[in-house]
Amino acid sequence: MGVITTLLIQFFSSKGKMQSDAAMGTVFTFLFAVGVIMVTKFAGEADIDADCVLHGEIAFVPLQVSNFLGLGVPGPVWTLLVLLALIHVIFWWGYKGWMITSFNNEYAQSIGIRTVLWHYSLMAATSVATVVSFESVGAILVIAFLVVPAATAYLLTDNFKKMTLLIMLQGLLSALGGYFLAEAVGGSISGSMAVASFVQFAASFAWSKSKGKKRGLKSPL
Repeated sequence: MGVITTLLIQFFSSKGKMQSDAAMGTVFTFLFAVGVIMVTKFAGEADIDADCVLHGEIAFVPLQVSNFLGLGVPGPVWTLLVLLALIHVIFWWGYKGWMITSFNNEYAQSIGIRTVLWHYSLMAATSVATVVSFESVGAILVIAFLVVPAATAYLLTDNFKKMTLLIMLQGLLSALGGYFLAEAVGGSISGSMAVASFVQFAASFAWSKSKGKKRGLKSPL
């Protein structure tokens, strides 16, 4: 459904001459309404915990232990490690195509690059990462880690390769800092990680403003 959502948004924004935000709002609202109908029709008696939907079950991940090669590692950890490896393969395999398409779509089309294929493959990878991560980390953290690390890295560098490394570093620091913050205050782990991510963004924003320079993303090609 995540991939279908991406395809519908792209279809309406490209073929229907709609703004991307309008297409997103239309598609999300429609599919959300369909989901509500399906839940009330087929799962009306189920006890759905809204807190788990928002916050995820990251605190219970260590309890879901499964044995693999003699190692007692939580099942969601294996799942997310496989996801991480898959996303890295897709990202670096399609790196050049995505870069050319992002910086100059018309030029990419003129030299025979299938820009639609690269776009949809990137959006599909994003959808898969979101859906697979949703159960463990919840909606708040998925959205925060999709947006804030990239925005933070963009404030610190204009080199795309360095930006990619900074995004991963910011995510790691947000996870560690958020965990210790949650332990200290006795609050939500996912919420604390999102707060830690924003703190790094705010610090990067202040540093960027102090430099007084307007950054523009440089193509590494």
